[in-house]
Amino acid sequence: MDVKTTSSAISMIKQILDPRSATSPVIISQAQKPGFVPSEIAQPFPRKQPHEAGIPDEWIERFIDILGRDETLDMHRVIVIKDGCVIAEHNYGAYDSHIWHISHSECKSITGLAIGIAISEGLLRISDKLTDIFKGKTPLLSQLTHKDITIAHLLTMTSGILFNEAGSVTESNWIKCFMDSNVLSEPGKKFNYNSMNTYMLSAVLREVTGMSLTAYLTPRIFEPLGITNFFWETCPAGIEKGGWGLYMLPEDMAKIGQLVLNGGRWQDKQLVPEAWIRAAASAQVQTPETYGLYDYGYQIWVGRDSHTFLFNGMFGQNVLGDPASGMLILSNAGNNEFFQQSNFYAYAETLLHDCRLLLSPDAAKKEKTVIPVPDSVTNGPAVPLRNAMQPKGWLASLLRPLRDSQQTKAEQRFVTAINGLTLRFTSEQKKECAAAVGIYPLFSQAVQNLYSSGLEEISFSKQDDGTLLLKIREKKESFSIPAGFDAPVYSEITCGGEPQRIAARIRLTSDEQDNPVLSLRISFLEISSARMIRFTFRQEDVLVKWTESPGSRYLLDSLESMRASLKNKGLIASILNFGDADFLAYKIKSVLEPEFSMTAVPPKTKQLP
Repeated sequence: MDVKTTSSAISMIKQILDPRSATSPVIISQAQKPGFVPSEIAQPFPRKQPHEAGIPDEWIERFIDILGRDETLDMHRVIVIKDGCVIAEHNYGAYDSHIWHISHSECKSITGLAIGIAISEGLLRISDKLTDIFKGKTPLLSQLTHKDITIAHLLTMTSGILFNEAGSVTESNWIKCFMDSNVLSEPGKKFNYNSMNTYMLSAVLREVTGMSLTAYLTPRIFEPLGITNFFWETCPAGIEKGGWGLYMLPEDMAKIGQLVLNGGRWQDKQLVPEAWIRAAASAQVQTPETYGLYDYGYQIWVGRDSHTFLFNGMFGQNVLGDPASGMLILSNAGNNEFFQQSNFYAYAETLLHDCRLLLSPDAAKKEKTVIPVPDSVTNGPAVPLRNAMQPKGWLASLLRPLRDSQQTKAEQRFVTAINGLTLRFTSEQKKECAAAVGIYPLFSQAVQNLYSSGLEEISFSKQDDGTLLLKIREKKESFSIPAGFDAPVYSEITCGGEPQRIAARIRLTSDEQDNPVLSLRISFLEISSARMIRFTFRQEDVLVKWTESPGSRYLLDSLESMRASLKNKGLIASILNFGDADFLAYKIKSVLEPEFSMTAVPPKTKQLP
């Protein structure tokens, strides 16, 4: 099964890396995520100014500012909480904390809490074996090969199983694949991060309770915390993915972090046993330093050199808790990072260390090291701070900076000039274009298993309010995207059958040959990815470059990690023969950063600008 599954996964990767054709998924996935419906946050955190909570205002302002100015980060938002009160919150760019956001692996910590509750209710023991739980429902051979894998091994990422996320998009029976997969190392001996461990915890909960993970958690955690507006994706068998696929409002995610910070207690009720919280937020297994600053507990990361805990999802989805200072820091982002390698963690740990030193000097003195602040911040203008007491209508004024009047006139003239312009391919141009180019970021296409059908044409039209409307037609879908110069324009599109809230903003510049350059950023507000398109208007054609954030660096690191983890595994390793590193980088950039020319077809009365 491993050879077949891995071969299918690699075949998928090779399809994705082939710009000549659209990707055809091995398993046809149905759209799941519903459209986001705004709602008021039930049981919101009280609000205070930082100094009212004993923290200097300038410390928080500096922290929020440095996150916005570090060009290695693509921050979406940050919320800082002290003693159960929000003392600062800031949305970067077009992002809005009143819209739910994908958690990626951040939700693993929630699944771990569910297992802790089930154990306290006598439904499970941490020593229970998977072969006993799924007896008669998995391959007979697994009763021998997987007989030593327990709930504890799933919780600590030490099951040693090969079947992972890459295989999940090519197989429909994930439980069978997990139980039929090779065991790469003796259970309990080696940390090997694999989201399918968490999926199996979700499947275990379904097996022993007869309830879905969501149904089980709703009366036990979600309802007591006032969490009602969320969505959790399921596998082909209808079981919540457990380790990913959860959309939740940022403040609601912070409530779950506060629950852990409170030792499992919310208001006057113990929702999760305190003993479980202590164990889950304590280091159960040491992780390689390449993962970052944290070891691993029970589905919760644990500070290696500080007494912090972390819910972590890739690209910068975090809830970082510090019991000594009573503080939580929540972040959403689109950073190029696997686990905890970005500068965010050094900034956050430094702030928490300083607050501990201020509030609890003895606790701070026990730490092994002080995390150095990275020296990689640009000297650009400071990012305006939205403190917790500002009204909800702050976004429009914050994102409408003063602009030079001549620049505004140039933008208006340019939008008028390209009004009615359409970009199409000649037959020769189409050969050099990535047939799989789509408006939805490629990484999200791969995670959702919903792939673009390929670009056909792009047209521009001027709106009555001066904004620009881009119509992007793919083979199977069309998108109408309004975009503004002074501020992003918010709208909703449907990608692969899933509605997505977006914000689009454009900028007009010129290249070294004085050709007009129109740059478009489409922020997908519910996920971690953003799409960027740059149009360079030349005399004979328009050069179009597509990029996304997170981008090629992340995918290069992912594939290298996959290859490294499977080296010396015989046939499986041979399947991963992508050629040398330079060729692989070229292939990835050609797909994630395609650049191609398109022919401009103006209206009969128009000329190219």
